[in-house]
Amino acid sequence: MADSAGSSSEVIQKYEQELLRLEGLIETLKKEQKQLKWYLVAGAVLSPVGFFWSKLWALYIAGMFVTIWAVSLYLNRVHQGERRFNLLRTRRDLEKLRATS
Repeated sequence: MADSAGSSSEVIQKYEQELLRLEGLIETLKKEQKQLKWYLVAGAVLSPVGFFWSKLWALYIAGMFVTIWAVSLYLNRVHQGERRFNLLRTRRDLEKLRATS
């Protein structure tokens, strides 16, 4: 009986550590999302350089940075959503564990 109580407290501790890890990952992703605007700034600064060759080059450079920004934003938000889902599921499982122990 003591072994099962000890192992359940170890499992609860691991779930609590996982909660902290997931919360940290979400915060890191939020910080990274704020930095994505620099892709747009770089595109705005570098696209006029394309005019030295042609208007199409300027459009290509601007389009490339907008595409990089959009894909990065999409991936960041998908990862945030996945981490939030895992966080909610872990909290729910932890509540169930605490209720049974």
